[in-house]
Amino acid sequence: MVKKYHDDGRLKTNLLSGLVVTVLTILFIGYIFTSLLLGNFLWVLPAQVDVPPQRIIVYAAGTRYELGPDDPAYEPLAQAVADALRSSRGFSETTGLSAVSLQEAYERFVTVEVWYPEPIRLNLRFKTIDPTRVLIPISGRHQNAAFLGTYDEYTAGALWLPSEKVERIRAILRTLGIQVDS
Repeated sequence: MVKKYHDDGRLKTNLLSGLVVTVLTILFIGYIFTSLLLGNFLWVLPAQVDVPPQRIIVYAAGTRYELGPDDPAYEPLAQAVADALRSSRGFSETTGLSAVSLQEAYERFVTVEVWYPEPIRLNLRFKTIDPTRVLIPISGRHQNAAFLGTYDEYTAGALWLPSEKVERIRAILRTLGIQVDS
């Protein structure tokens, strides 16, 4: 780097390069701080759901429909769920499933539960677990939400999904003959 001097021998300073270095340093520190808080250095990347589900279970007013990779509706429904998760609009830490809400989701309303063979990394801009299962209420309480869970239980909090993505899931369920407009 060539140093430039004034006629009297003083070093010329470059205000622009100092400003650029300062801004880049602040951005880097912010990125590292956010990454440490989220526990995910890939949070800046788009959300990913690249693991195909092991099975998809649809609960409709107490009736359970289990879909596997051999079912014709499995692939479109898995893709619709993945698209909805990729485009989540936020996370609410105060929304959760009580035992009563979970029982009603299974027995009274239309609900889609997706099971994954391994934890999926969502790369979201808020701290969540790496779920092995996702519960999406289609009717009843908590519509347009996705609850993330492990093999044992669902955790507190819910992702908020765009209504147009949940509507795509509803349309696929209608093709299966499931009444979702309640």
